[in-house]
Amino acid sequence: MMIRGLSLKWKQVIGYFLCKHHLPHETLVQIIEDAISAISAAGFTVRAVIMDQEPCQWKWVRQVGGSPEQPFFISKDNTKVHIIPDPPHLMKNLRNNFSNKEIHFTLNGERMVARWDDVMDLHEKDSIKAVRALPKWTDNHFKLPRAMKMRVAPACQIFSHSAAAAMRMYVKMGELKSS
Repeated sequence: MMIRGLSLKWKQVIGYFLCKHHLPHETLVQIIEDAISAISAAGFTVRAVIMDQEPCQWKWVRQVGGSPEQPFFISKDNTKVHIIPDPPHLMKNLRNNFSNKEIHFTLNGERMVARWDDVMDLHEKDSIKAVRALPKWTDNHFKLPRAMKMRVAPACQIFSHSAAAAMRMYVKMGELKSS
């Protein structure tokens, strides 16, 4: 657990918890509430809590009144505390869900669908070229064993500007279909 400044560049570890599996929900709730109280008692104002997407953490968020529609709660000292999902975990979850679900979106008024198969097709086309648009991509970006599901960099590379540019290039060259 760490605190950091919002306007000044500083950070301080305030706790480290070793556990074999996940912390029980009740333990996590007590740790978070005690930390917020201690931080407030030390004269700091807690403005946000950043967390990954563990179910027990989101159970706590719901317990204190937070939700996707209201991503904040009011602390015991009557301060609005924002709940922010950890961006690296968001990227990994997006990639892991995208690997078995479609993404539906609208672009310039046109309904579009993005599929994992489209990204795999891009990799297949690019990986056989002498000069590659996506040289960092490997087969490990797509096999997704448990260890790869935990890595942030490959997930970010899948959704990078370079990947989007390569996809557009292969579509314009007629090597991939536009969907």
